[in-house]
Amino acid sequence: MRQLGLALGIVIFLCVATPCVTSAADICDRNCLIGIMNHYLDAVCKHDPSKAPLAPNYRSTENAVDVKPGTGMWMTATALGEMQRRYADPVSKNVGYFGLIDENGNTALVSVRLKIEGQKISEAEWTIARKGATVFRPQGIVRFPPPKDPAGPEHRSSRESMIAAADSYFSGIQGHDGNIVLAQPGCYRVENGTWMVGATPGHPLGSTGPVNASLAKGGDGVTASYFANSQCNSGFPKMMELTEAVINRRYSIADEEAGIVVATVIFKRVPGATQNGVPFRWLYLTELFQIENGRIRAIFAAMDSLPPEIQTSGWPDEKR
Repeated sequence: MRQLGLALGIVIFLCVATPCVTSAADICDRNCLIGIMNHYLDAVCKHDPSKAPLAPNYRSTENAVDVKPGTGMWMTATALGEMQRRYADPVSKNVGYFGLIDENGNTALVSVRLKIEGQKISEAEWTIARKGATVFRPQGIVRFPPPKDPAGPEHRSSRESMIAAADSYFSGIQGHDGNIVLAQPGCYRVENGTWMVGATPGHPLGSTGPVNASLAKGGDGVTASYFANSQCNSGFPKMMELTEAVINRRYSIADEEAGIVVATVIFKRVPGATQNGVPFRWLYLTELFQIENGRIRAIFAAMDSLPPEIQTSGWPDEKR
């Protein structure tokens, strides 16, 4: 009986101890997540999946198309570009890269999301904008980059309020109502490196004036078609003339230290909508929201149109 009791005690101890060991192995803080991203990007640029900590269930997509290790960006990426940002969320266990990548002499603007489980990469989602994509101007993101330094303590927001602010932007687009967007005055938007709307204090564009035609002619990648008071929550009715809904909304990263939310969505086009006689394709995009005090200060997007046969990101519709 004494031996039986001892054996049972050992079994109980092991059953209690094992989950503790497993959970400890799964812990990965912000620095740990960014380290795994760096390891992954290095492996991609070396064209060697064996050098990345890929999980057995690893799955990857590029602009919503499934790709196997060793294909896609594993074959074309040669080096990271001039502008690089990394953001991480230990709560969702996602880490993101937003920046430029060299592809055999060409430049692409990409967003990469990795899901980390047990310090292994189980998911990789790439949004890639290349030459030919709408408003593609990679050097623009060098001049107008997302923030590099951590947000000041006085500007930081809770994870929940950051996601709510980002979600209000897409709700405003879908509802044709910029008034419901939780945005800071002068909030600006940079899409595929092209400055679209807005102005912000301390920025090269100045603190009060809007982006204008003279800047556009100067080669700064700005769009001059918006009226004087445009900012990131302006022009939604016009934007939605060819867009039926904002679908597949996902908020993979809320980096409280950096003040950044990373969201991926699809703009579902109005049935039958055409552009220059060609069917208007659905738009796949990842957007970085810079959040200050629970409101959007700036938006940075990497995006491209989906092939006609694809109408989903291929990832679950959920807030992560």
